Amino acid sequence: MALKQSINLNSKSKGDIIGMSTKDAVDRWFLTVHDRAAMTQAVKAMCGFENCARIGTHKDAGPSRLARDEKDVQKLVESFSSGLLSNPFHIADDIRDESKPIPLSNLASGVVLPDADAERLIGATELGRQSMERFISSRVKSNETNFWDPIQKLKIKSFCSVAKTTVISTSQKEKISSVNADREIFGRLLVAAKHRDIDLKEVFSYELCSVPIALAHPDGTLRKTGKSTLMPLLEKDVSCLSSLPCSEISTAYLIDAMALIQMLKSAGTVTFGELSGKSSDVVITTLSRNCCTRVDLVFDQYRSVSIKAGERNKRGESSSLEVKIHGGSTPVPKQWTKFISNPKNKENLAAFLCDALSQHLPERLSPSQKVFLAGGFMDGSRTVSLTQGSVAIEPNLCSDHEEADTRLLLHAKHAAATHRRIVIQSPDTDVAVLSIAHFEDLSCQELWFRTGVKEKQRFVPVHAIQHSLGQLLCKFLPSFHALTGCDSTSALSGIGKKKAWKVLIKKNQIQGDLSRRGESSSLQDPVKEIAESFICSIYASGKSFVNADEARYFVFCQKSLKSEDLPPTSECLCHHIERANFQAFVWNKALVSLQNVPSPEGNGWKLDNNKLVPVLMTRPPAPSGINELTTCRCTTFECKRNCSCKMNNLACTEACLCMADDEECCNPMNEYLFCDDSSESETE
Repeated sequence: MALKQSINLNSKSKGDIIGMSTKDAVDRWFLTVHDRAAMTQAVKAMCGFENCARIGTHKDAGPSRLARDEKDVQKLVESFSSGLLSNPFHIADDIRDESKPIPLSNLASGVVLPDADAERLIGATELGRQSMERFISSRVKSNETNFWDPIQKLKIKSFCSVAKTTVISTSQKEKISSVNADREIFGRLLVAAKHRDIDLKEVFSYELCSVPIALAHPDGTLRKTGKSTLMPLLEKDVSCLSSLPCSEISTAYLIDAMALIQMLKSAGTVTFGELSGKSSDVVITTLSRNCCTRVDLVFDQYRSVSIKAGERNKRGESSSLEVKIHGGSTPVPKQWTKFISNPKNKENLAAFLCDALSQHLPERLSPSQKVFLAGGFMDGSRTVSLTQGSVAIEPNLCSDHEEADTRLLLHAKHAAATHRRIVIQSPDTDVAVLSIAHFEDLSCQELWFRTGVKEKQRFVPVHAIQHSLGQLLCKFLPSFHALTGCDSTSALSGIGKKKAWKVLIKKNQIQGDLSRRGESSSLQDPVKEIAESFICSIYASGKSFVNADEARYFVFCQKSLKSEDLPPTSECLCHHIERANFQAFVWNKALVSLQNVPSPEGNGWKLDNNKLVPVLMTRPPAPSGINELTTCRCTTFECKRNCSCKMNNLACTEACLCMADDEECCNPMNEYLFCDDSSESETE
């Protein structure tokens, strides 16, 4: 606007540069802009038109437009002062952090611009000034750059342009990577075996791949298995019901809140205020069932340094921008799945729902009803109890648990003091496993696990499963689940829960020995050996092996399997067992409010760019004899000059271009190798 009403307005001429056919004419037109503008301004002043409202005034600077813009500003201010919209310029004292800058967010949609993009957008004026100075110094004051060369874009992203497209790798690409890796390493193995003395047992104590292919995909991500396949095995000897039996027993419902939100999705709502109302309706409906007088909503916490970081990456946590929920009028994003995949959005949504429910739910409760909210507040350790007309902090449930999986069990223990029947609602197999493992310590009469949706919904009697499996097997269940694959640990390629469970049922001694796993965050040698023996028995039942390397060699010799279906090496398996032990340690402390869990670093994990990543292997992928297999590209000089094999004191092989042919290859190391072979045969 300022340019249009000043330099541009006074320098314009009829047609401007239209019709100018030569570059020199255009140059003169641009270089004399300021002179023409000054002349026009002087003529206006001489004629008395300098301050005339009818001449040289842009239509958007007229009185009517200015009045309309002022009304729009006042309406926006009124929306903040009336409470229709939360004031985005006001930060509450309890969540203010002076060390962190206030995020740049969109008032209408709540989308938060990433810090790096926000910094460039806020500093756009300075970036533009620097670009202008470079232009003047390099093109006007000097001939360093041609005046008409294209100007490099600043590429400052706005809320519209910041969204990015991610490319998902396909399983076909992964398969090709795996095949190529196998072909290369086994090709080297075959060539080296003919010309070097190689111990095949020793070779198979190495992974022969850049990653332990039995535990990880070629890109380094952990392999996963269907956790839900464990549930039919646990439910086999009990009767699951489609609805909770009617009873006069006092009942408490404990709900995995984020799982509930994932199931409800946006529930057809337009704003987050409507969504909080739907959540409130779910709580009230639950309280009206089967003598239910207590409902607990338990949220996850999303820490930047977490053993579940890999799983969140797999689920696409970075595929959407953060959305700041300024108030109930903030619109719910239309792409709900993309919105909820970002952990920051889950945090913001949980905090908003906890605050909204704390404000509106107490007035809907009866005197005998109670609601607990945990894990969703900005202070993740905080737990609030809601009763009719009041809100209070519950100190006995303040906890440092990261996962709702374990925190649900902590709430179950608290609820068991006043309620004889407890229902835990979650779709996660991890929660079912923990419920079975800790049932005896809860001291409640009945414990039910509600899972599934619509026609697949069922109530699983945990108390009956605990009686059916026996105390010993139930105590070992978390260790078994972590060892055979969960969110934070990898599965074994080709080994599902069902196959491992069949082996476990037959080995009572292993059940007793491995029940001690998870007692300490660091892995003890006896426990490691027992776990390794158990995994080896899954690959070859009825056989006994000293370690996984021995089992790996046996399976390779006796069975025709792909490389990923071989057992991992003992060294790589040790890292996997360490991760499983650490996860079991966290699960075993589910009933402790303050777990004070040590850092996972050193227990099968390591820090890389402030992210926890699994330690897959520390040894080289193959013996040095294979890794250092040198091949020459000699074609014309018969390996007499600059032969890489000769310079490394190695004989040529069939992998070389000379093919180690007697007539075409004159590498002297070939003769030494032949002499050695001849002397060995004469000795025999």
